[in-house]
Amino acid sequence: MLSLLRKLRSRIALGDESGFTIVELLTSALIGLITLGVALTILQVTSQGSERVVGVVEANQRMRPAIRTIVDELHSGCISPRIAPILPGSTGSQLIALYRRGSEVSPVPDKVVTTYTGNALTRSRYQATSPSGPPWSFAASPYETREIIDRVRQAYLGDPIQTVPIFRYYKYSGGVLDTNPLPTPLSAANAARTVQVTVAFASSSVTTGETKSLIQTSVSNDVSFRFTPATAGVAEENLPCA
Repeated sequence: MLSLLRKLRSRIALGDESGFTIVELLTSALIGLITLGVALTILQVTSQGSERVVGVVEANQRMRPAIRTIVDELHSGCISPRIAPILPGSTGSQLIALYRRGSEVSPVPDKVVTTYTGNALTRSRYQATSPSGPPWSFAASPYETREIIDRVRQAYLGDPIQTVPIFRYYKYSGGVLDTNPLPTPLSAANAARTVQVTVAFASSSVTTGETKSLIQTSVSNDVSFRFTPATAGVAEENLPCA
């Protein structure tokens, strides 16, 4: 009897024609494709976000030492009281400044020219040819030239965001810092009034390349040459290194 029941069940199972219809199969395939597409989109967005973070970090790691080099040299620009460290002829792409470190009573400065050209920042040092000054005379050719950083460009800053020069120069007006940069190239009169220099530039990471604007980042730093609080008043010039 048991053997007969088993044979009967086997025949019933073999004759069962239940299953999925074409519509059900197509619906399942469509749902699978939609799920796969959503998963790939999430993966792409996550990958782009991670790439952006890595790019910003790499770009900052490249630019911070460069801007620190420029800022540190500007901090050594006040070699004597009321002697302006920024020299005439400075522009948005070329900074001309005095520089000297040491404990001399009457220091003789170098002239340092930092230039932005060809998407790179370079620095040249010129030796003074006259020991007495100011003003000092400097050699026509630099005794040292080196590249500070390459693959940089003008920064995008402000609200609304706009391209700004690599170097901007400011003076006091009525006891407060004027928010409008001085016109360049700096005249002798404006160079003597420059109490702050803003250095700013942008870069992309080396790994991801220059063409990907999503990972471009900017750095900016201000250097003040005023040692004492500014005095209010229209007649007060509030000169640098004072």
